Amino acid sequence: MSTSITTASLSDSLLTTVPKLDSMGTNWAILVFRFHDAIEGKGYWSHYDGTLARPVAKIETQPTDAKKVANGKMSVKERWELVVKEFSKKLAYTQTDLQAKFMAMRCPEKTNPRKFLETLRVKREELSQAGITIEEKDYLSVILSSLPFALSNFASSILVSSQISSKHVTPDDLLSMLMEESDCQRAQ
Repeated sequence: MSTSITTASLSDSLLTTVPKLDSMGTNWAILVFRFHDAIEGKGYWSHYDGTLARPVAKIETQPTDAKKVANGKMSVKERWELVVKEFSKKLAYTQTDLQAKFMAMRCPEKTNPRKFLETLRVKREELSQAGITIEEKDYLSVILSSLPFALSNFASSILVSSQISSKHVTPDDLLSMLMEESDCQRAQ
C-alpha cells in the first residue's frame, strides 16, 4: 500500500511543481528549470541528456502521436532537444516583447501612482526571474517616463539634488521616495 502512495505522490509532484508550457513560450525559462529539477529528482534525467539508453516503449498503450514518435525511433533525448530548440527560439522573441512592454509602461491617469510604482517594481522582479535583465539606467528611464506630471517634477528635483551632492540614487530608492510623495500628494 505504501508503494502505491509513494508512486502516486511522486508522479503528482511533477504536475504541481512544473507549470504547463504556454504555447507562446512565455514561461519557458521557468518551466525548463523546474522540469529539469523534477525529472532529475525522479532519477530520469539521464534519458533526457542521452547518458542512459532509450527505454523500450509500449506502443500499444500510447496515443497516436506517441506511436508516430516511437515508430520514428526518436529517443527521449532527441524529443527533448526538439522541445528545447523550439521554445528557446520562442523565448528570445517573448523576452524581447516583454522587455519592450515593460519599457513602455506608463501610469494611467486617475490611477493611484503608488500602486502603479509597486506594480513596476514587481514586474521588474518577474522579468528578472524569467531571465530578462533590465539595466539600472533603463529602469530609471522607465520610472521617469512613466510618472504623472506632479511626481515627475518631484523625481527631477531628487535627481538634481543627488547630482549636486554626488550621492547616487538607485531606482529602488527613487521608487520609495516617489511612493511616499505620492501618498503625501493624495492626502492633500
